[in-house]
Amino acid sequence: MINRFSRDVMSVDVNLPFTLNILLATFFSLLASIVMTAYGIPYVTIIMVPLMVLYYFMQKYYLRAVREVKRLYSTSQSPLYTHFEESVNGLVYIHAFRVYTSVQNIGTRYLEAFQRSCYCLYSANAWLELRLELLATGVVLIAAVVILTEVHYHAIDAALLGLALTYSLTINSTLKEMIFSLIEVEKEMIGAERILQYTHDIPVEVEPEDVQYVDYSWPFRGNIRFCDVSVRYKDCTSLALSNISFDVKSGEKVAIVGRTGAGKSTILLSLFRLVELESGIS
Repeated sequence: MINRFSRDVMSVDVNLPFTLNILLATFFSLLASIVMTAYGIPYVTIIMVPLMVLYYFMQKYYLRAVREVKRLYSTSQSPLYTHFEESVNGLVYIHAFRVYTSVQNIGTRYLEAFQRSCYCLYSANAWLELRLELLATGVVLIAAVVILTEVHYHAIDAALLGLALTYSLTINSTLKEMIFSLIEVEKEMIGAERILQYTHDIPVEVEPEDVQYVDYSWPFRGNIRFCDVSVRYKDCTSLALSNISFDVKSGEKVAIVGRTGAGKSTILLSLFRLVELESGIS
């Protein structure tokens, strides 16, 4: 929960607008490079259309895989950091109980899970970069062949052809930046998805059927009464409190005594309605 209200909120408020800004900038830069290349070498547009279709299906295939890898990356990162923080804060107790091996095994397991997701992510990025480099090299090669053909058979301004070739060289880097910016937007949207999960899919407290409004002078007398109160934390677990009844008069001092797990804290939680009552009145 702390991670969602800190890292995920920062991701939506700060990182997502910044990444969208980069995505729009690279998109218009790529569009300008394509237009200038097509203006200087019109025959390149015949090759550009199938290449753009190929780029589209390639990034669609890549995004479908890397989206899940990014989700695994995020979900495997939090347990590792949490375990490291808990180990540092509880170092005294680890030494006291001599549980070095178990703590180390847990950290190793979290680290291996995180490294597997990192390896998959880096492999997917290398897969995309290789294919983008090959396609961009093909675009430059086709543009160079067309330029040589135009210069040999037609009297065309060499400066215009040089300008078109220069812009064709920038298509590779710009397209790569745009695709990776799109991936970053997808990654930052995972934070928005996690926040929406907490705003829509979290069960709320059960509203009482008869709401009784108290007077402004309440509490005039601090009487506490439990009548056949039963509490369970989950539907599948046993009762934490079973038919508890007692009265505490105003001004009385009461101590609750019991062994670990007897229900002392549960009485306070049910009194402040931090857990719902199974039955009874408090």
